[in-house]
Amino acid sequence: MKKIVLAMTFALSFLLSFSQTYSLKGYVCDALSKEPLPGAIVVLGPNEIYAVSGRDGAFSVDLPGKTPHTLEVRFTGYELLTTSIILTSDTVLHFHLETTSYSLNEEVVPGKNGHGRLLSA
Repeated sequence: MKKIVLAMTFALSFLLSFSQTYSLKGYVCDALSKEPLPGAIVVLGPNEIYAVSGRDGAFSVDLPGKTPHTLEVRFTGYELLTTSIILTSDTVLHFHLETTSYSLNEEVVPGKNGHGRLLSA
């Protein structure tokens, strides 16, 4: 019985050494002003692990090492940043997001009141 327990303990410790995780920490900021972007969403695939940056733009997540991860950084009004990483140790990354330049056209919608007359804008 003692030999079985010893063998199981050895096998489990061996498996745990292969499933090593590393800490990925990072900062998300504006590319021009270098101001932090609180609330930026960091998505790590294929398991879609999410992290959200704090007030100082910092985020932290633990990931299994030595496997490729696709990393996406998203923030409203900024371009999507996508990169691929393989962690071999604890890592700190800095992400600088570029603003988007979408412009909207003005639309005028005429309306009628209850008497069938057009309302002036």
